[in-house]
Amino acid sequence: PTQLEDPTYAATAFLNSLPSNYQNMSLHTAAQDVQRSFDGYLYAQWEDQAAHIVSSIVNS
Repeated sequence: PTQLEDPTYAATAFLNSLPSNYQNMSLHTAAQDVQRSFDGYLYAQWEDQAAHIVSSIVNS
């Protein structure tokens, strides 16, 4: 459990768990395949914010 609190470990574990065809999936579907939460559509509400954050990091 403490590993999941480490951002590097958690991010790496998430990325390594993405399905092989994740590039052809919607973001919330890919996230749901990894997280297996109660309702995967709840991830959809955060897609724009997440894309903005990633874009800011990549382009800075």
